[in-house]
Amino acid sequence: MAAAGVLHAFLPGRVDGWTYALGCADMTGPARALGAATRALHEALATDDEASGMATRAVVAADRARWVAGLRQTAAAALGRLANRYRGLPTEIRALAEVAASRSEALLADAEERLRTAAGVQIRIHGDYHLGQCLYDPTAGQWAILDFEGEPTRPLAERSLRQLPQRDVAGMLRSFAYAGMVGKGGRAWEEATSAAFLAGYDAAAKPGSQLPAAQASPLLRACVIERSYHELAYELDYRPDFAWVPLQSLVALSEASTLPAWPRASQF
Repeated sequence: MAAAGVLHAFLPGRVDGWTYALGCADMTGPARALGAATRALHEALATDDEASGMATRAVVAADRARWVAGLRQTAAAALGRLANRYRGLPTEIRALAEVAASRSEALLADAEERLRTAAGVQIRIHGDYHLGQCLYDPTAGQWAILDFEGEPTRPLAERSLRQLPQRDVAGMLRSFAYAGMVGKGGRAWEEATSAAFLAGYDAAAKPGSQLPAAQASPLLRACVIERSYHELAYELDYRPDFAWVPLQSLVALSEASTLPAWPRASQF
């Protein structure tokens, strides 16, 4: 059976999450609610019903190997683009590129080690999760989540695979990073917003949930690292003037073990 179309309800009075975040000086309340909505989504997708085609699967060695290979492939694609387009980048972005490239192997080794020890369950996830995929109702303080087709640049067969729920969490943390860097909120805004989102996610866990707490998961950092390399490849292809955003994040991730991470060097 194939789906020819999808019918959605119209939601009046909503604003997309990206637009709302850029204009919101204090995003902690909405971010906490979004964290809870994200956890509710993952709990709904973490079913034991085999007939639904959505049943969870235990993480096994083949999954770990696939994720490590995917990490390396994503990073290689990004770093290859960076090398090819280095001379065409603005001077200030080149400085970031040099630092990020020089630290890439150590950063990837960290992420790889985390993925090699992955345990628990994998589920169907959103797969392309960021603020632009969410609609917010400021009056009700509620979120609606859209567009479940996954990352459009990836093959359909890959998008339908079960994944770590931390990948969706990482996608939203990276979206907060973009909003903090591109908007006026800066580092303090991103830190407060990310902390509220993670707290909301963990607080909304069902009793006895088989899904991990986001804040305690060592896999979250690995997912953020891979997402940052994915963003770098995208920006170099489509918005090279924005390549500084993932580059700055990669530099920061190489300097800090906590999330969110910002680089120490003031010139960045």
